[in-house]
Amino acid sequence: MRFPAFKIVVFAAVVASAVVLFEFATRAAYQPPAPAAAEAAAKPADNDGPLGSQLDAILKKIRAKLAASAAGAPVAEKDYADELKQLDQLYAEHKNDQNDGPPNILYFEALIYSQVLQNPEKALALVEQIIATYPNSGPAKDLKDMLPVFQAEARAAWAARTLVVGTAFPNFVATGLDGKPLSPASYKGQVVLIDFWATWCPECVVSMPGLMDTYNHFHDQGFAIIGVSLDDDKAKLLQYLADNKITWPQFYDGKHWENALAVKYGVNKAPTTYLLDRDGVILAKDLAGAALDQAVAAALAKK
Repeated sequence: MRFPAFKIVVFAAVVASAVVLFEFATRAAYQPPAPAAAEAAAKPADNDGPLGSQLDAILKKIRAKLAASAAGAPVAEKDYADELKQLDQLYAEHKNDQNDGPPNILYFEALIYSQVLQNPEKALALVEQIIATYPNSGPAKDLKDMLPVFQAEARAAWAARTLVVGTAFPNFVATGLDGKPLSPASYKGQVVLIDFWATWCPECVVSMPGLMDTYNHFHDQGFAIIGVSLDDDKAKLLQYLADNKITWPQFYDGKHWENALAVKYGVNKAPTTYLLDRDGVILAKDLAGAALDQAVAAALAKK
């Protein structure tokens, strides 16, 4: 199960007489402004003037490049270097304008990074710049509601780039559901599975019997599991653990997808698992069933 529970929302950034349409993934809980309101908020005050015309020209170039590229072909930032440079120049020229033009230039660039270049970290930096520099502008007011989505996408991108096989899993120090200290570092010398899961996650519940079999088979040989529960109902979690005789430690803070460790590690789907070797190095991600059994057995065989 993936979070945010994505739905497609169309954001309109109106420049000159053209409408820039981007499919934007957002939380189901977020209610976007009505189309007319979104367009009004995204419209530079002088959209009929030189700025609107310049943005429209850049938009046309981007559309032409997208249309000319092969379907499914990777998109590189260097391919849009000229257009990004033009946007930076436009912003430098208009950053002190007393209207929504400057933040809309940055918003336009943020959407390019987010939706075209698939670089949510740079998109987040631009969104934060808009909110900090132009807090009373229309774009900033809309983006304050969207900020958690940009942040979640940036964290997920960081995790995909950083938490890879062969790298050390960053340690955490927390208090477990049982009130005891909980930290992967304290399991050094054992093979550990970090399991981000929830009782409300169908995939997690379906896979739990197999995970319990793996734990029961290998635990005495040095295999451990640390659960990170994304539940927000403590009583329900405790009942599930008791009913299913799940004994490995759990971290729980009741914050659902805002769980402190889920945020720290950029988790945006459940289950998400990391298998660590005896030294805390990532061996694999998201294994289950026979594949997990084989990986655990192989890791335990290495002394």
